[in-house]
Amino acid sequence: SEITSLRHQIASYADMTQTADSRREALLEAQAIIRSQKQTEEEMLQEVERWKIKCAAFEQRLASQVEHCELQHDTIQTLEDAKSKLETEVELLVNGLHDAEMRSNHLQEQLSQMESRLDSRFPGTTQQFNETMVRLKVQQQLSNAGQQVTHLQAQVDQSDEKMQERARKLQESHEQEVRVLRDQIEKLKLQTGQAVVAAPPQAPQESMKDVQSMPAALCGLVLPQRPLPPNHSRRKAVLVGINYPETHAPLKGAVNDAWNLRSLLHYTLQYQEDQMRVLVDQDAKSREMPTRNAILDALDWLVSGAQSGDSLLFAFAGYGAQHARSKHTDQCESYLVPCDYGDDLPPGFFNDHLVMDSDRDAALGGDAAQKARLYGETMCPPGAEGRQYRLISLLEILDRLQRLPPTVKVTLLLDACHSVVPNVHPQHVAPPMYSPIKRGRVDYSKLRNYIARPRFLYLPTLPVRHTPKTLVTDPPRCRVYALSACQLFEYCSEMPIEGTVQGAFTWGFIKALAANQFRCNVTTTHRVIVNIMKDLKQHFKGIDQTPVAQISQTATMTDVVIE
Repeated sequence: SEITSLRHQIASYADMTQTADSRREALLEAQAIIRSQKQTEEEMLQEVERWKIKCAAFEQRLASQVEHCELQHDTIQTLEDAKSKLETEVELLVNGLHDAEMRSNHLQEQLSQMESRLDSRFPGTTQQFNETMVRLKVQQQLSNAGQQVTHLQAQVDQSDEKMQERARKLQESHEQEVRVLRDQIEKLKLQTGQAVVAAPPQAPQESMKDVQSMPAALCGLVLPQRPLPPNHSRRKAVLVGINYPETHAPLKGAVNDAWNLRSLLHYTLQYQEDQMRVLVDQDAKSREMPTRNAILDALDWLVSGAQSGDSLLFAFAGYGAQHARSKHTDQCESYLVPCDYGDDLPPGFFNDHLVMDSDRDAALGGDAAQKARLYGETMCPPGAEGRQYRLISLLEILDRLQRLPPTVKVTLLLDACHSVVPNVHPQHVAPPMYSPIKRGRVDYSKLRNYIARPRFLYLPTLPVRHTPKTLVTDPPRCRVYALSACQLFEYCSEMPIEGTVQGAFTWGFIKALAANQFRCNVTTTHRVIVNIMKDLKQHFKGIDQTPVAQISQTATMTDVVIE
């Protein structure tokens, strides 16, 4: 009986063990199900947040497109109204000419009647009478015709002035509307940034507080488009945009170019604030004005501490100029024009001395000795003796690249005329000096109302050397990718594109990057920009610029142009 009892106990213990094992397995399965449900819930929360971000971006792009369409519609309607008014004025002028012709015919009939009446009364011969009457008739007609021509010319001049004034007011109104819309966009972005801060904790994201002080001129470039490169912490950029607002030759789109590139770098390529320096001359909140010293200091900051694998960018939008290298030669050198280029000259200097070098060259013909004298001391404008411009030679930029290691990447974007960088490659050398490019006579006061404005600045020749003599101008060792807006003998332009005035070259460069997912080699970038310029030629009269791409000996055309 004891043995039977032990057997029952053993069997009972085995059942209890089996029951415990079964419960343990059930517990493990329940824990696995709970973990799976938590993971699924987290994934769903992440997916919901991603969709929220995508919806916000889509709403922003949609709103921007709607605003852009409305602006285009208003502009077209305004132009149609102006065209209708001009056609009415032309019709009135035609009617006036017709009335003048009718009056002339009436006078002819009256003269014939007078001839018949005075035929018997005139003491002289019939031939003398006819000659006298013809002379009087011609004198009267000439007098009347002169008065009518004067009157019609006055009407035409008045119509031209009205049209120019109307175009200027439309442009100012359009710019004001653009500024208002940008302010509204900045407020919406600020509200969006506050909503993101109030949301549940996510992965660390970049603060959007700086957006309210920096205009986002390019819609659709406010979200990262590709992963950060391995060297993202070793990137620097200097962006310069100069409109010269208080000078005799202001621009309108160079500052927009700088903001567009800043938007691209900051919001798409994810450059940090301490990796960029933006120098513009039309923003009250700008920390630095693009003077000669400020631009050179920014270039020194750009190349300072550069190490192997660094990626550097220098972009300039504004005027380019040519000027004689020294006072005893007519060979010119290319310069970038800072905002303080004329601060050392007397007031009113440019208004008094805008006489084109091309006119002097045409008058002198092939007399090289006389040209050299005219470019020298004898042609110094009154009041400018011993003074000079504040310019930046392209050789000064090249000199600063000499100190960089061979594996440092430097991208130069120059949206200005005379911006082909010399001595980039030892075998494909652009000349540092060249014969003066003849531009013809330019009236910058009339260019203010032109749709397309060239970015070259005529400078009266001063008998001084503007380029330091101690520069190192050998081809650089680092990897240089120099993209210029046009060839040396051409001129680049700015014009209204997509609702705002901007440089055609900078706009084409950003479009080329966007078309290639913001990772584009030099060959593809250059080819796309060239095609964009060809398309612009079909829509804007007088646009003729061919972008130039140069690389140093250590670089290749298959390298990524900007990271």
